[in-house]
Order: sequence, then C-alpha cells, then structure tokens
Amino acid sequence: ENDHPVMIVGSYRSEEVDENSLLHNKIVALREKTAKFHFNMTELSIDPFSVNNVEKVITSALPSLRADHMIGLAALCHRRTLGNPFFTIEFLKMLHSEGMLDYDESTKTWSWDLSEIEKKTMSTENVVVMLEQHLRKLPQQVQALLQCAAYLGSTFSEATIDLVWKVYGRRLVDERIKAVQSLLPVLLADNILERAGRKQYRWTHDKLQEAALSLSGEHRETFQ
Repeated sequence: ENDHPVMIVGSYRSEEVDENSLLHNKIVALREKTAKFHFNMTELSIDPFSVNNVEKVITSALPSLRADHMIGLAALCHRRTLGNPFFTIEFLKMLHSEGMLDYDESTKTWSWDLSEIEKKTMSTENVVVMLEQHLRKLPQQVQALLQCAAYLGSTFSEATIDLVWKVYGRRLVDERIKAVQSLLPVLLADNILERAGRKQYRWTHDKLQEAALSLSGEHRETFQ
C-alpha cells in the first residue's frame, strides 16, 4: 500500500508480559498511533498445538501404515509437551535418537511401540529433564562449554565465552581443553545455539539454557 513498504514482525510470550512491562506500554502506544501515522498493526495470538496439530506434525514427519499408531503417539506427545511446538519437535528427535522409531525402507514408513515409548519417557514429564538428558549425551568438553555459556545470559559473544572457557574450562574436564572455535559448531549443528550476529551466539530456547544450568549439579552455586 506504500511506495516504500516495511513490515516489522515481533513475537513474545503473552503470559510473561503484564501491564507494567515496557513491551506492553510500547504495544499500547503503537495501537494509538496507527491512525495518525497511517500504518496497520495486526496482533495474532498463537496457541499451543492441539492434539490434532501434533498428529498433523507426526503424519508429515513420520508417515505410518497404521492410523491408530499416529493417534496414540500424538496423544502421548501432547501429554509430554503440553503442545509446545519446540518441545514437540525435541520430543520426536529424542525418540529417534533413542532408537524408539523404526523405519521400513521398503514401504518408506515408520513404526513404533507406543507402550515402550510411554514407559521409557515417564521421566520426561518435565521438559527440562528431557533436554538435560539429551545434553548429557554430548561430548564431555561440549557439556562443559555449555555450563560456562549458561551463565552468560541468553546472548553472548565468542570473545566472552572464549575468555571464560580458558579460565574455567580446565576445571570441568579431565583432559586438555579444546578451542572454543572447535566446540561451538557442534552446538550449532545440534540447534542448541544459533548465530545472533558476527561472532555472537544465542540459545535457540531458554529451556535449553535452563537445562545447561542444571549440568553444573552440586557445583552450580560456587561455579556461578
């Protein structure tokens, strides 16, 4: 509608923004200025996945010959993740990495034992526990680097993590520490961290940062 259009898209968790927050006040101010400055403002409320949404994800990612398998896994997945899209994908990735999903090359379909999945994922009712279990399977030095990064906030620079790693990393591992530059690609490839600018990194989800904090265990307070 304009000769030089621009679209700005922002997202936030509504349950974490109350009427006293800076963001809430900015949104209200924008609403009041739409008519004066001739711009449109659209607000979308994104709800968690329903069981049917989860079933569509599973149907797309894991085609199966049995519809009842789809429905059963979707219900279990929804129960474990409460419909959070990020947790849904992480849950399915965990099932695959743990060998609980079988692929048939001849039919190009997947199958699984729902009772086995339910039994083996009982301890993952808490999503942080599930993510922590995943992190603990990473190489020791990668885990140690995560512990250091977890205390630096949601975003940090390569220079900062490199400084912290060189000072504290050797306290966390039994062998000579590897260079930060060789460890960060592992975390990028596993979608634990993502780039946030030139030599800047951020967590792909705050629950991953929370899970990394738990890796410190009894040493957490003194380490922090």
